[in-house]
Amino acid sequence: MQKLSRPRKGSALLTVLAIMSVLLIMILSVSKAALSDARLSRIKLDQAKVFYLSESGIEHGKSKIAADPGWFTDDMSVGKDKTLLLSVCAGNKYSLGDGGYKIVRAKNKNELYSIGFLGTDITKSRAFAFQKIEFELPIRQKRWEMF
Repeated sequence: MQKLSRPRKGSALLTVLAIMSVLLIMILSVSKAALSDARLSRIKLDQAKVFYLSESGIEHGKSKIAADPGWFTDDMSVGKDKTLLLSVCAGNKYSLGDGGYKIVRAKNKNELYSIGFLGTDITKSRAFAFQKIEFELPIRQKRWEMF
């Protein structure tokens, strides 16, 4: 007659620990994916907000130029230098919703720049959108670009 072998003491504990470890890894993976999706959604929302803020700046600038073709904000030309546009150029800043925009036109240049930003301080914004139009007078847009 054979004796029935008994399971070793503690094997149930090891099985439970292994199952709990697998479950914990699965929960952490799902949590990481959810956090990553939430972060990506916030970035896309911020990008959309600053795009439309800079678009508002372009429209505002066009209305200022239509009312006064000699209107300008800065004496120097800036090209596409984002650092100059953000910090050196005076421009005109306006608040709108969750952020604002800054419009810049150099004297005697038929170019208008707009920078959309979040928050109240352009230098601390977590997202930016830069747009530029070239135009003819009376105000008629020739070229648009985002950079």
